[in-house]
Amino acid sequence: MIFYFFVLVFFLNTRDFFLDEGAHGMDSLFFYKFLQNPTIHIKDFVFRFYSYYPALFLNEYPPLIHVIASIFYLIFGSSEFISRLVISLISIAALFAVYLFGKKMFDEETGIEASLLISVIPYYFTFSQLFMMEIPMVFLFTLSTYLFFKNKNPFLLGLVLALNFYTKFLSVIFFGVIGLYTIWSKTLSKNFFYLLKTGLIFVILTAPFLVFLYTQTGMVFSLNQIKGEENFVDVIFWEAKMDFLKNTKLIQLLYFPYHLLYYIPIFILTLCFLGLSSMNDQKKFLVSWIVFFLLTFTILPNKTPKYIIYVFPPIAILAAHGFQKIKFKQKKLFVIGFILLSLMLLILNPLNPDADIKQGYERIGSKQLSEYIESSISDNATVFVMNKESYNIIFGFAKNNDFENKVIRSVNCKFENISESEFRSFIRRNNVQFIIGSENDPIYIKLSSFLNRLQIVKDYGYLKVFRNDNIDLRKMPKVCNYNCFVNLEFCED
Repeated sequence: MIFYFFVLVFFLNTRDFFLDEGAHGMDSLFFYKFLQNPTIHIKDFVFRFYSYYPALFLNEYPPLIHVIASIFYLIFGSSEFISRLVISLISIAALFAVYLFGKKMFDEETGIEASLLISVIPYYFTFSQLFMMEIPMVFLFTLSTYLFFKNKNPFLLGLVLALNFYTKFLSVIFFGVIGLYTIWSKTLSKNFFYLLKTGLIFVILTAPFLVFLYTQTGMVFSLNQIKGEENFVDVIFWEAKMDFLKNTKLIQLLYFPYHLLYYIPIFILTLCFLGLSSMNDQKKFLVSWIVFFLLTFTILPNKTPKYIIYVFPPIAILAAHGFQKIKFKQKKLFVIGFILLSLMLLILNPLNPDADIKQGYERIGSKQLSEYIESSISDNATVFVMNKESYNIIFGFAKNNDFENKVIRSVNCKFENISESEFRSFIRRNNVQFIIGSENDPIYIKLSSFLNRLQIVKDYGYLKVFRNDNIDLRKMPKVCNYNCFVNLEFCED
């Protein structure tokens, strides 16, 4: 595991945040800046932070990993590398949890082989280098299942489940997996009071956070998603309609030939083992885990192929145990094949800094752009960003800006009908010195004739940076940012 960690760190790089990494980075940066000045009431600090750096996702993502990352920021400084290092460390812990669980389910050899198998699976290796919540959830979910079978301690299991919930709301799926297993194995009555006590501990530990979110209107966004009127076909084929996902190498991992080659032998091993062996309680639980997760993530909307990562532990454990039934010569072929596929993974690593990612802000580097703005912006000036994924750019700017300049983020509910004269007045009134626009943004298209009359200081094709010097820099204006989801204006009093 030590060797694996050094391999992870070797390929860990400081390139810009990718997709949701920027959102998690902004939440971590929020807690980092709050810990530097914890005397401010947290609600007041939310308004202050969002008025300067309008990219917060406190209502969408629980805070545990963000708080941990913020502590790392306090020690090592805030950066993309440190953020990803946190996940790499948790990745090692997850492998150890898989080892313990495999050993508990079958034997030590199964635990060792299962953890080794997961470590070289493309998605696991890749997400161990991304500041996203998939690896932490794999770790805590696997640890929860291990505790469920090991010591029957409802307090400890309830605590770990609560930590999992504070990492990702979807961790409540654990109770569905356990429910399916206990019904299938006819052990519901045997485990009823154990699960009841565990559930009570879980509710006691998580209820205050849910109440806080609800009272602070943080649940509005989630409720809007729940009330959506997607039809069943749209829900299942949501990923297929999202063409922009096909332009990223990360998502293309699902379709790469070497990726399929990886899963074919693993699934064959798993199916052979299930077919050749009797279905005992251990295998019933592992199959319940796989079936319930895949069924849930098929039905739920807004899910991408990455969510298959949650079933890696049970599949790897079943495959590793089935691997023991193969003859020695055949084992050598499997080992050689996995080694070759691992080398392909390293060579085709999608996190390579030269990865050809179509989105402009990713290709040119939001960090590079942010550093340019940070070094060029005047006192009392602001930045206006027209980009739906602007939180990656905002993170690069905010990590080096200690509430000195404000960022204004375009939102459709406020800017979709703005006229050219209104926008000209807006940027003058708010001391907007730099405008960052992406060509496919509707607001950019609407205001393109006005923007083209400004000085272009950086032109990346897809993304352009305009400079506006027709502003009064003698004082900082009262700049507010609007959040359409919660229908609130965030201003610093």
